[in-house]
Amino acid sequence: MPGTAGTSAGAARPDPGAVVALVGLSPVFAHGLRLGFTSAGLQCSAVAAVGDLPPLLDADPLVAVVPHADGAALASLQLQGAGRLHSVHVLPEGSVQAYTDALRAGATGAFSTDAELDHVVRVVRSAAAGQTLLPLRVAQALSRRRAGSPPQLQRHERQYLRRLADGGTVAGLARSAGYSEREMYRLLSAVYGRLGATNRTEALLLAERWGLLDEEAR
Repeated sequence: MPGTAGTSAGAARPDPGAVVALVGLSPVFAHGLRLGFTSAGLQCSAVAAVGDLPPLLDADPLVAVVPHADGAALASLQLQGAGRLHSVHVLPEGSVQAYTDALRAGATGAFSTDAELDHVVRVVRSAAAGQTLLPLRVAQALSRRRAGSPPQLQRHERQYLRRLADGGTVAGLARSAGYSEREMYRLLSAVYGRLGATNRTEALLLAERWGLLDEEAR
């Protein structure tokens, strides 16, 4: 998959912000990804394990591409306050359950080993922006998995969700609300928990299903 010719990402100017770290991937697979990401203008490094990431944590943002089996170790590093560290899990297969497991484990994005390189680049770029790119069938399946009565959210909490759904960033929310970015992450985590979600993607899918993203929602 990665390293094949014909990606629409093409030769691009380097992205001065995001850094992609390939963590614990097989040498051949990592080599193909590195060629593809570099061609797409992404800064890319490869490390052997999650424990080797700290020297790269100054990157803002840092997107770590890891095998799904290593996702728990990366989530632990994220919980320790490792800046804007996002994870993208490499899945052995592209089932809805595999994507669900990755998101529940804290992944910002995921792709299967047989995904086209164009798609992989888009997933990583979305993760760098704090957004999740999912196949439509996966998003639709996730949105059908939660029913019941909607939780009660305050007006400003619904506004936060609407802005995130419209492509807003946590940093932008923090600036407009007068909070630090770290405090905004904590506030949003509390909102996600009340929705019964473990991450932003689940929260927005559930909020949409319950109509909480509508302007007239109460």
